[in-house]
Amino acid sequence: MHAVKRRSARERALKRVMVVGATALACGLALAGCSSGAPTTGTGNSAAASGTGTAVSAATLTKLKTAVTDAEKVPVFAAPGPAVDVSAVKGKTVYAFAINNEIDTCNHQVATYKKLGGEFGMKVITFSNSGSPDQWATGVKNAIAAHADVLAMFCGIIPGAIGPQLQAAHKAGIKIIDGNYNETDNYAGLDAVTGVQTAEGMKASVDAAVVALNGKPLHALMVTSSSVIQGPAAAAAVKSEVQADCASVCTVAKTIDVPVQSWTSQTTGQVSSALLADPSINAVFVAFDGMATFAVTGVQQAKRPDVKVYAWGTSATTVKTMVGQPNGVLQADVGPSVVWDAYAEMDQTIRLLAGQPAATPEKEIVPNRFWAPGNASGFLTASGGYNEQGYGGNAYQNAYRTLWNAPQL
Repeated sequence: MHAVKRRSARERALKRVMVVGATALACGLALAGCSSGAPTTGTGNSAAASGTGTAVSAATLTKLKTAVTDAEKVPVFAAPGPAVDVSAVKGKTVYAFAINNEIDTCNHQVATYKKLGGEFGMKVITFSNSGSPDQWATGVKNAIAAHADVLAMFCGIIPGAIGPQLQAAHKAGIKIIDGNYNETDNYAGLDAVTGVQTAEGMKASVDAAVVALNGKPLHALMVTSSSVIQGPAAAAAVKSEVQADCASVCTVAKTIDVPVQSWTSQTTGQVSSALLADPSINAVFVAFDGMATFAVTGVQQAKRPDVKVYAWGTSATTVKTMVGQPNGVLQADVGPSVVWDAYAEMDQTIRLLAGQPAATPEKEIVPNRFWAPGNASGFLTASGGYNEQGYGGNAYQNAYRTLWNAPQL
């Protein structure tokens, strides 16, 4: 079994360490609706306190505009490791499932991975669920029963929530990969992971929100989910970027934590209630795109047209709502290509089945692109699906295929 390398001390100091375990999901439930405290401006300036006047300097705004412009650029592929031959996966069985099949991006990742596996001669068995840890546990048991060679999980399932089942899978000789799993330094029970840049994306959204307010203080509502591995890091990133951009006048007024299985039923109501309770809130940051539509509805229910929503994750369903809507509620959906996500997980699969070391979490990273009303159409095909041209077209896919000695597209 190839162990995943741990992050350096410096990186751990920059990341929120998440305590994994079965209690993590219960913590997510307990935190739902919790607040970080009453919002304050940090100054005695009445203009800043009322949200009027200029509180953020022109120099800061110029710097942040540049940061957002850079985030909008097409990402560039970097090889996660040395070449490895795709022939190693032929005839192997992989059991694959996502954190919640109600999330469009997660479904698309699994479907793309399954299609790739079929091309390379793998048998890929998929399993649907609605985000319950009990269902994840069943999925792992099914993988063992299917005598799978690899268990591929998608969208950041917390290993500690299904620890005993993963241990049983390892005893059965199954290699375990978790996709979109990073921004923590605890990889217990995993042979390989792929990473995304949730924290980086959330910081870019804070920068964009401060720019959009054009000097007025930002008072944010953070909507996250401790049920997903990057949830705590996303909330921490928003807090740190607010401090970095305008600490003396800007705040994170409230944080909401919604379990992944409750996104559809709780997000709208909690967002609406928070906005009605605190008129100073003027932006909502959503850690995961699967919550974004419900957050937007919450803003609309609260009748707060002044409040804008900024999300991370990038699904076609969400991004298309920004097209032709420069003044719409949703102002950003930052994130990686879901196809690139699937390619990264396939890369780790090939490495493990070839008997090679897994790529490190720092290398198997799927990069973000910042999508906003002004460029959202570039994310979509003519029919409204995922357009990989927005991430460089076939360039990264063929770069992976070159590493794998697989046919080019």
